[in-house]
Amino acid sequence: MILSEQELIAQLDREKVLFGEILALSERHLLLLGDADVTDDKLVEAFQDLIDERKKLMDLIDVIQVAIKETVEDSNFRDLVNRYQQEKKAIITSIQASDQKMFYLAQKTTSLIGNKLQETRSNIKATKAYYGEVDTGGKGWFIDRKK
Repeated sequence: MILSEQELIAQLDREKVLFGEILALSERHLLLLGDADVTDDKLVEAFQDLIDERKKLMDLIDVIQVAIKETVEDSNFRDLVNRYQQEKKAIITSIQASDQKMFYLAQKTTSLIGNKLQETRSNIKATKAYYGEVDTGGKGWFIDRKK
């Protein structure tokens, strides 16, 4: 579908607004990940909701970009689109910077969760050995007796 100049401008503006919304979501991801306890189910749900919302925005942008691409291929609106591309690139660069910080925090958080999980597994193993629920190979792990 080839757009008129007014329709093209409206779609380019809409695309820019959607990228701005993605930037806002990315910043909310960063705040959410930086401030809260990652073992909290509500946090995980909120994080997933933001991801779902971001996916919807990206799908809308994809639809807009198809219409823009068809119009640019068949018209003389390339200069107009190129001006919008510069603004869009600035927003995308900001999104990438925010996402990079978020991924760093996510990796750090994942490492902390992994360490806690390993510690929990060791504690469970020791508890089971203490209560005689696992075979210790005939070797006692504890010098006291369970009472």
